[in-house]
Amino acid sequence: MQPKPAYNLQQILALEDDDALLQIFCKGTNIPAWTLIRIQFIRAILSDLLFSSGILIGAGKRPAYFDLLNFLVRSQFHNFVNRSDRHSDICFFTTGLGIYERNGKIQDRLVSYFADCYPSSSFIYQEHGDWRWIEGGKSNATMHATPYNIYSQILGRIIVGKQHREMAREVVNLAARNVKLKLDYALDQIKIETLIKSLSIQLAVLPNSINHYANWFAKGKIKLLFKENACYGARSVAILNAARISGVITAEYQHGGITKGHDGYNVASALANSEHFKETLPDYLLTYGDWWSQQTNMPIKKLSIGNPHLTESLKQFSRIPASKSRVLILGDGIETKLYLNLASIVAQMHWVRGAPVVFRPHPLERSNVKNFNIPFGVVLDIHNDIYDSLRQSWLVISELSTGLFEAVGIVNKILLWETAKSRFAFPILPFPSFSTIDELEGLLEEDTYYSKHSEVSIKPDDLWAPNWELNYKSFIQEVLPS
Repeated sequence: MQPKPAYNLQQILALEDDDALLQIFCKGTNIPAWTLIRIQFIRAILSDLLFSSGILIGAGKRPAYFDLLNFLVRSQFHNFVNRSDRHSDICFFTTGLGIYERNGKIQDRLVSYFADCYPSSSFIYQEHGDWRWIEGGKSNATMHATPYNIYSQILGRIIVGKQHREMAREVVNLAARNVKLKLDYALDQIKIETLIKSLSIQLAVLPNSINHYANWFAKGKIKLLFKENACYGARSVAILNAARISGVITAEYQHGGITKGHDGYNVASALANSEHFKETLPDYLLTYGDWWSQQTNMPIKKLSIGNPHLTESLKQFSRIPASKSRVLILGDGIETKLYLNLASIVAQMHWVRGAPVVFRPHPLERSNVKNFNIPFGVVLDIHNDIYDSLRQSWLVISELSTGLFEAVGIVNKILLWETAKSRFAFPILPFPSFSTIDELEGLLEEDTYYSKHSEVSIKPDDLWAPNWELNYKSFIQEVLPS
């Protein structure tokens, strides 16, 4: 078996620090084909280097064909019935992974607060990110992205041709050669073929997607588009390109952690300096706070807006006392088995014994976790909203989850599980950390918990900019003057 070198992200990004890689354009455009496969390619490497189980590029569960048909029919019917809601100035493209229900009201923790600021001129275009259909009233006008997403996937597989496969092979082979030359690491040939197939399909459907969304924006009279994961490339490229064609301003809202080890928000110098690459990015990135903005080198304008879901949840919870007895372990969406094993070990520790040990799945693994055997002494988190979970916990443990940062000021103790993944993401670890069970026990027993093993202290206002509503409204007034 090939050994796993200890690379950091900057070393891995050397594979794309190549102008030749950016000179292969999608047919009839100035869009570098690399942007369609960039994240998937890099994560194929990260799967090998950082993940001992699970495949990073295959995260998430797809429904069975019958369930897919059910989602398609119901989504299409919903869109037909609510088609008059489409005409709004502000549109939010969201994965739907942030959906939760509280007091009979369905919200998206990432965008509903923003949409509520201008309810008459905002609507949400929502994917079924974890393939759940949630019934009930929604606070904002909502349309479903599922029908076109399914259509485009099918179309891509039908129309993909020789020219698409040849371009895809050229791009992927060039990137693979760079990996070998610059990292002395050989990507598995099976993964290379998988990447070529994926890029071929994306190249085939790109012109149709651009035309579809350009017409969609024009018909909807949209002026400002917020796109989740907009910096990730892939399907976002067609959407952002269509927005520019239609004169639509674009922005991405922060949806999770942004770190110096995050491949979605850090690029090689060749990309950062490429005007063609910049054309595949949104105009703005709205972050939770200055600390997050400093973790990315994306060549776009960054604005610290705040985290409305955190702010508004803390206002509510401050009036509701809760007993803190639980140990909360936050999953990463990929290596469920490893996290359940950690939870089982923690449940047997004498410092924890008697306190509930709760595993909270990442949204990506929420539908899969039932397929695993839950260890004795461990229970699954039942709360839709993470703040309901955090306020009942005295200890939270994870590798990379944004929940660690959200736990500041809510949870008594926060511990980072120091692994290859967390060291990759955080050149300087932001929380007290452990890499062995003995270190974990030591951290739980020592009285100097907050002073020992902690290498950096981040000010809360740098993490979570205050006055999110004022910040958001100021942004809207700046880009959409009345």
